[in-house]
Amino acid sequence: MSGRTEFPHVHIQFHKDGKIVEPFTGEAVGAGCGRPTRPLWAKSARVQYPSFALYAAGFSDHSVTGNAVYSSARSLVSLPRHAPGLVLWATMFGVQRGDLLKLRIVDPAGGVLFVREIRFDRAQARRMAFTGRKLPARGWALGGWKGKDVLQRFVNGRTVSRSIIVPLIIK
Repeated sequence: MSGRTEFPHVHIQFHKDGKIVEPFTGEAVGAGCGRPTRPLWAKSARVQYPSFALYAAGFSDHSVTGNAVYSSARSLVSLPRHAPGLVLWATMFGVQRGDLLKLRIVDPAGGVLFVREIRFDRAQARRMAFTGRKLPARGWALGGWKGKDVLQRFVNGRTVSRSIIVPLIIK
């Protein structure tokens, strides 16, 4: 990724003719969007800037806020059987109108606890979403849970997907 990324990343800086340049466009950093591009990559390398991504996902035991997720993007690895909630969150960038996000929580037996589908009604540079359930009377089933997040876009007659699977242990 490039630009002024607001999530954890590795910074690599490219210089050409004494100027710092964006390798995906060949333009000086800060030149702006929408200009003709002359990428620095060799055509044979087939390096492409992803137009959208599902870049982080995780579990929490309570509702989450965008600021909290954007500042750490950390997932819990385990929860106690009587945690107050089971919440699956996902963060993405480059969302376009019509994109579909599917958030699915799967229990240790492979059953689906909950599915939430969100069809985006507008473009957004960055987006966070979550879903979940409050603690059931019997508590959460012990064992390995999974969060399955899928972001889909329909492009040129086919569906392009980005996905993340997040593990969680209930003890």
